Amino acid sequence: MTRPAQTSRPGFVLLEIVIALTIFSVAVLGLAQCLKDVFAAANKVNRAQAVRFSLRSFLEEVRRKPVSDMETSSTDDRLKVTFNSTVKPFPAEYSTGTSSTQLTDLYLLTAVASYTANGVPQTESVRVIIFQNQQEEQRRRQRAGGAGR
Repeated sequence: MTRPAQTSRPGFVLLEIVIALTIFSVAVLGLAQCLKDVFAAANKVNRAQAVRFSLRSFLEEVRRKPVSDMETSSTDDRLKVTFNSTVKPFPAEYSTGTSSTQLTDLYLLTAVASYTANGVPQTESVRVIIFQNQQEEQRRRQRAGGAGR
C-alpha cells in the first residue's frame, strides 16, 4: 500500500502561527492605545465637570451674601482651582411705550474658576444678574447687629 503525498510541509504551519500571532499582537496593542486615549479623555472630562460643579457651588455660596461681601476669592486644594467673584451694578430700564423707569438693585455677579490642565491655563466663568434690595439688606443687618447685643 502506498501513502498519499503530503501537500503541506511542517515548517509552513509554524510560520503561519507566528504570522497570526504577530497580527493579533499588533491589533491588541492598537486596542490598548485606544483604551488609554479613551481613559485620558474621560479623566479630562471628569475634571472639567468637577470644576464646573465646584464653580456652581461657589456661585451659590456667594449669591447668599450681601452685595458688599460678594467680591471674594477661594481655593479648592483638592482640584487645584482658584475661584474669584466680582459684582457690579447692572443698569436696566423698564419702558412702557410712553414712560420708562430705571430699575435699581440689579447686579451682575461674575464667578471665575482658574486652573491648569496639562500645563495649559484654563478658565471657566459664569455670569448671573441678581436682585438684592439694599434697603431690606440694611434692615436685616441692623436686626442681626441688634440681636447680638
